[in-house]
Amino acid sequence: MKKLFLSLIVASSVFAAEPQQEQQLGNWTETFQTAAGPIEHTPTSTRMGFISCGKSMKMSAGSNINGFVFPANLELTTNSTREQFVTALKAGKIYTGN
Repeated sequence: MKKLFLSLIVASSVFAAEPQQEQQLGNWTETFQTAAGPIEHTPTSTRMGFISCGKSMKMSAGSNINGFVFPANLELTTNSTREQFVTALKAGKIYTGN
């Protein structure tokens, strides 16, 4: 009985830790120079020019913003690591490598 109870406590502790880890993925700030202009990632938003999004920013290939036409689909999320964010910029074909 004690063994089962301890297993349940450990299991519930592991599950409780997962959401905290997810929340900390996006806990960084950086501005990237891209073909579409500066894109800023913060823990609470992603900003590109006059557009500010709290959770994610999605642009379809061919979208036109201030004369810039996106060459590929772009999906940026606030809750991401720096590597995931850069990978998304590269997939959107706008990363210039700062």
